[in-house]
Amino acid sequence: MKTAMQELIDELQSINSFKYKGLVIELIKNKLEKEKEQIIEAYEDGKQNGMDSITNIHMYIIGEKYYNQTYNQDRELPKDVKDMLDNL
Repeated sequence: MKTAMQELIDELQSINSFKYKGLVIELIKNKLEKEKEQIIEAYEDGKQNGMDSITNIHMYIIGEKYYNQTYNQDRELPKDVKDMLDNL
């Protein structure tokens, strides 16, 4: 699965006659990290009621894991990151 921004980048990359394609793609890529943070925050906000005792950093790691599993399926995480997530 891809986010809407990731799909937009793919669509723009397939257009050959777009004069400012490279610039537009770079601008969109620069917004991907903010989109990721928003998705993680929304995911965590939805779970917040039943998990009040977990620290904020732990909540962020769980949200990060959700984001990576959902939207970064084609990217391989470094082994140390995988090990850390597996030990949660």
